[in-house]
Amino acid sequence: MGKINRMRSVPFWGRMFAAVICAAVAVTAAGDAAMSVSASASGADSAISSLQKESERLKQINEERKKQISALQGDISGNTEAMRLVSDQIDGIRDEMDTRDKLITIKMELIDEKSAEIDAIILTIADKEREISDKQLEIADLRAQNKENLARFARLARALYMNNSSNMLPILNGSDDWYEYFVYSDIVKNISAQNVLFMERLQNSINQQETLIGELDRSIERLESDRAELERQKAEFEQQRADLEREREELDAYAKEQIAYLNSLKKINSQIQSQIDSLNIKISEDNKQIEKNNAEIDRIIKEAQDANKDQTVYNDGFLWPVSGEYRRLTDTFKYYAWRGGYHGGIDIVGSYAGQIHNADIYAAQSGTVIVAAKLCPHLEPKNPYVYHSCGQGFGNYIVIDHGGGVTTLYAHCEQILVKQGQKVTKGDVIGKVGSSGWSSGYHLHFETRVNNVRKDPQSYVYQYK
Repeated sequence: MGKINRMRSVPFWGRMFAAVICAAVAVTAAGDAAMSVSASASGADSAISSLQKESERLKQINEERKKQISALQGDISGNTEAMRLVSDQIDGIRDEMDTRDKLITIKMELIDEKSAEIDAIILTIADKEREISDKQLEIADLRAQNKENLARFARLARALYMNNSSNMLPILNGSDDWYEYFVYSDIVKNISAQNVLFMERLQNSINQQETLIGELDRSIERLESDRAELERQKAEFEQQRADLEREREELDAYAKEQIAYLNSLKKINSQIQSQIDSLNIKISEDNKQIEKNNAEIDRIIKEAQDANKDQTVYNDGFLWPVSGEYRRLTDTFKYYAWRGGYHGGIDIVGSYAGQIHNADIYAAQSGTVIVAAKLCPHLEPKNPYVYHSCGQGFGNYIVIDHGGGVTTLYAHCEQILVKQGQKVTKGDVIGKVGSSGWSSGYHLHFETRVNNVRKDPQSYVYQYK
């Protein structure tokens, strides 16, 4: 249909009627089955109107179904995007879990290293303790030897005293450390040099052993400190490993939740797709019914034409269906992608928007009115640049049979001034230009047909009035 300063958009069901003469009224409660309608000349309008009402009802239902499908497809699209995001998230979680596993392995290796170091230190400490024990045994042995030497020296000193060979007794009585005194006092001059040297060596050996024991004790203290530090580090690594294992368990639980969510989205999408498939089946079934209705409309029109087969065949050409000042065309006889189908006529408009409104519509040739469909009673108030569903695509329209299988169609009328069965002469005013039906601007949609097959109106030569 015609377009003036508008976005070109036609409903899906409107395209399906591009090959038939059709007009619809508001949704009615007609039955679902195809109507069998008598094609008598007096009842053609009524029959076509009833079929169009039924088709309109089915189309409205299909439109609602398509809206549902669109919404469901939007849900599927949203779920699909959510599934993509969740899948990416699951992959990220798994990567993070792999990282945790690697860190756990590293921590376990560090723990094992520290445990080995601790075990080595424990062994070293045990060695040191055994060494101390050995030194203590040596010192005890040396002290026993010194004790024996002192006993001998005491006997010697007693003999000296008994012989009054020295004035050393007063010195002995005042001494606190006999051994030290004996070793380092002048009295040793009275004892053999060999005994003194032996005693000095024993004391030096004892002193050396005690020094070694002291060093061993300090070494053990350092080792114990090192062991304590290693134990601390080991405990720290064990805590870190425990934290990593806990984090991995949390990640694993979250990944399982996301996998369950992903599976639920897949299930929902499957259920939604089933709904879409069911709606598409119903749409297809109703479209078949609409096609049957269209075929019935074609049959009725053909029957009306057959009833007029004996009328005069006119060969003096066509009159332009409106005033000669209106020759501007918007849409012509061709395929339009924005329509999703073929435009079966021409759309005649004025020089500017609305100029052609209420202009006279002329009969392009003499003949008999076989359709005078007044299907849009609610013309006022109406925004002429907004689609309305009444009358399906054509709104109020007229079909004139000119004999010889030739018909003309005049659609989107504001007024219809003829009735079915009326004889008209070329140039008679049959209606007024409007914007009824699926139209978004004042214009006349004009078609020429031969045996109910559309022909390009521009292939004819016109007279102008």
